[in-house]
Amino acid sequence: MQRIGSEGERRRSLSAVLLAVAIVVGTVAPGLVSALKPWALPALFFLVVFSLTLLEDRPEQVLGKIDILSVKIVIWQLFAVPLIVVVFAFATSMPAEVRTILLISATASSVFASPAIVHIVGLDTTLATRSMVLSTILMPFSLFAFGVVAGALPLSLSISDYLLRVVVFMLVPIMLASGWRRMSENLAPTSQSRLSVFSYWGSIFALIVFGIGVQEPVHEVISVDMARVLSYAGVAVLFGIVVFGMSVTLFIRAGANRSITAGMLGAVRNVGLSYAILGTAVGAEAALYIAVCQFPIFFMPLILRLWGNLALVLRGKSAA
Repeated sequence: MQRIGSEGERRRSLSAVLLAVAIVVGTVAPGLVSALKPWALPALFFLVVFSLTLLEDRPEQVLGKIDILSVKIVIWQLFAVPLIVVVFAFATSMPAEVRTILLISATASSVFASPAIVHIVGLDTTLATRSMVLSTILMPFSLFAFGVVAGALPLSLSISDYLLRVVVFMLVPIMLASGWRRMSENLAPTSQSRLSVFSYWGSIFALIVFGIGVQEPVHEVISVDMARVLSYAGVAVLFGIVVFGMSVTLFIRAGANRSITAGMLGAVRNVGLSYAILGTAVGAEAALYIAVCQFPIFFMPLILRLWGNLALVLRGKSAA
């Protein structure tokens, strides 16, 4: 059991380093970005499938176990926060480009890695899993509703194409993941373990391909307008910090563990799925913002691993 645990720790540490290195490589290798760009959306499709197969239960079983706190977190995340953004945008006459990119973040679901991230920090993985699945299901409704209200969705958006992409990138992966889990339940424990490892590394590989493949807007802009790239990075980081703080404060009565979990779920959003669902309707500014948003997502596992290791060292010193 100890050996399995240590293998899991090494796997998480290795994947955290790989993700950080991959996103850095994507910024210095435009040729690689061009090569992976056509594979970005297929990679995202498989990322959704693999991520759902790594859940402790089948997706429909997770939905059947959702508690009231998960519902409250998702309502806050997908409906209250976007409403605050819309009100703030109109009250301050916010530029249309900024309004659009903020709503892309505010209406996106919890990133698929949320359960793994909160596990690394030692938070409530069950709550993260349930909230992630529910927010993913409701995300298209939030994105469309608030995008229309705020005038943030482009006029070129085709409703039929939007719905088709929801089916392709959400419903189909859910059905495939459910079938995968049903099949694996009939296998021997050793085979189940091997499939789990395959899904884990499959999700890491798919995330790397997607994260690098969407970096073309950064390469197009960074040499002529570095300030715009940095400003979008600032917006992404500021959004995460503000929403994290608001979420922790709002759910503090649920306890420190769960309130911090809610904060991470609200702060780290799956903007890549917004990119897939909006398709060709994504404008140049939104595409740049989505590319920049991959940096905190790719670096967060490594930062949290280092943070966790430092906390253990400090705790050991204080105990001594």
